[in-house]
Amino acid sequence: MKVTAWTTLAALLVFSIFAFGETVSAQDQIEHKAALTLAVAKQMAAAAEQQGCKVKCGGVIVILDDSGELMYLQRLEGSQVGSTKLAIAKARTAFLYRRTSQSFQDRVGKGESFLMDFPEMMPSGGGVPLFVDGKLVGAIGISGGAGGDDVVAQAGVDALAKIAGH
Repeated sequence: MKVTAWTTLAALLVFSIFAFGETVSAQDQIEHKAALTLAVAKQMAAAAEQQGCKVKCGGVIVILDDSGELMYLQRLEGSQVGSTKLAIAKARTAFLYRRTSQSFQDRVGKGESFLMDFPEMMPSGGGVPLFVDGKLVGAIGISGGAGGDDVVAQAGVDALAKIAGH
């Protein structure tokens, strides 16, 4: 009988801990994160296109998602075919290294040629990482304009900041 009483008491103790202790649901344990949607990507591309047409309408606009994969691509009329791969490379550089592709261009221009050995690194302006509340959510890449790819990319970044309420 003593074993049964102790077993019952232990079971009641365990039950009370679970029943009256702090409960955390599975939903509470999952991190909620900001993520780009296709609608947001299209709004960013539209802002970039509008800025790009102020310089010279043409080029390619690429937006990567939070896994660094292609989410949206827009090739404007008259753009050179090679600009597609360049825009993707610029965006991948920005995503992978969490800094602008222009920053690599600047450093390589100062003689830091070892950077050319970095995997998937394109040292050319036009790639910008996308952050929301300090979290990397993607990247934008622009190529094929008459210079000013960074300015065009920044228009997309600014559109995201406006959408995110920053």
